[in-house]
Amino acid sequence: MVDHSLLDYVKNSLTQGHSKDSVFSELKEHGWPESQIHEVFDEIERSSSSIPEAPNYRPEQRMHENNNVPTEQNSIDSGAGDNGYHKKFFRLQDDEKIFIGTKPLKGYFWSLLIGSFIGLAFLGIFFLPFTLIPAILIILSGAFTESPSILSILLLASGAILPIIILVADVLLIRRQYNMRYYWITSSRIIAKRGIIGYSINSIPLERISDVLISRSFIEKIFGFGSLHIQTMSGQYSPRGRGGAEGNLKAIPKPEEMQSLIFNLLTQKRKNQHITM
Repeated sequence: MVDHSLLDYVKNSLTQGHSKDSVFSELKEHGWPESQIHEVFDEIERSSSSIPEAPNYRPEQRMHENNNVPTEQNSIDSGAGDNGYHKKFFRLQDDEKIFIGTKPLKGYFWSLLIGSFIGLAFLGIFFLPFTLIPAILIILSGAFTESPSILSILLLASGAILPIIILVADVLLIRRQYNMRYYWITSSRIIAKRGIIGYSINSIPLERISDVLISRSFIEKIFGFGSLHIQTMSGQYSPRGRGGAEGNLKAIPKPEEMQSLIFNLLTQKRKNQHITM
C-alpha cells in the first residue's frame, strides 16, 4: 500500500523542480526503504491526476522549541518521528503518521509571565497596604520601648517576604504551564496537550474540521507569534478558544504554513475516504 504522506511529499518535491534522483537519495538518507520509494514513484507515473500543492515540509525539517522536550521531527516514520515522546500520552492509529510536533514559541511564556505580573501588581496595590501599614504603625507605637513586639516583626516580615513568595510561585506555575503545552499534527488528526499539575489531551479528527483560523492579536504581535484556532463541524464551543474554537494551537511557528498543511491533509483525507462537502 502506498504511503500517502510520502506520496504527497514526493509530488511536491518534483513540482518544485527537484530531480527524481535527488528526491530518491534524500528519502533513502532519512531511512525510507527503497521498496517504498520505488512504489511511490511507480504510483506517480501511473497517476494522471494533477499534483497538489503543499507547503515545503522537508523530511529533515524541525519545527519545535527545544525546552526539555524531545525533538519532534518531520520524519514520517510511524512511532519514530518524536523519539517516542507521544507514547506517554496517546497511541497512533493504524497507518497514522506524525507530520509535525511542536511546543509553543518562547514568546508565549513571556506573554503569560508579564500578564500574570501585571495582574499581581494590581492585587498588590490593593492588598499590600493592609499588611504594611499596620506593621509600621505598631513599630512606631513601640518606637520608645526597649524592643519591638513579636507581632510587629511578624507583620513586617510578612509584608516583605509574602510578595517574593508569590512571585516565585507565579514564575514556577507559568513555566510549568508553558512546558506542559505540546502540539501534534498527524495524517489523521490534530492533537493538543496542556495542563499544570496533570494534563489533558484534545484530539480533533481531520474529517471534523470545518475551518482553521489564524490569529495575530496585539499581544501576539508584541511577542512575535501567531496562533491557529480549529473550528469543527460539530459546532462544539470552547470558551478558551477564539470565537469558541474547539482546538487552539497557541504561539506556533509558521502558522500560515501549518494552516496550509492542515488543509492539504484534510483534502487528502476526504479524497481517500470519498467524503464530499
